[in-house]
Amino acid sequence: MALLLGRMPPGTVEMLLSAIGTGMLPVPSPDTMDEWMEIYRAAKRGELAVTFPDGGSPMLEFSPAPPPAPPAPPPRPREVESEADFLVRLRQVRLEAEAAMEARKNAG
Repeated sequence: MALLLGRMPPGTVEMLLSAIGTGMLPVPSPDTMDEWMEIYRAAKRGELAVTFPDGGSPMLEFSPAPPPAPPAPPPRPREVESEADFLVRLRQVRLEAEAAMEARKNAG
């Protein structure tokens, strides 16, 4: 704990205790674990930040969630291969497979 406190800006612990005292943050307990996890998720999403206005004491700021990303464009329709093109491709695949089988047969 001492190592963690050494890396926190001055006043951070007091700010958190004050936020708990005013009800801005829930009192830490097993019963409020879900609330604390949601606060953690909000911080990861950028909706909660610790700021230092005018270089003074830290403050918690809740901001609204950023707007959702625009929807992805719809997928382009697949181009359908003609039957004739398919038969040409199928013949090529068959010839390659037969050649590979023949090469394995002659190698062994």
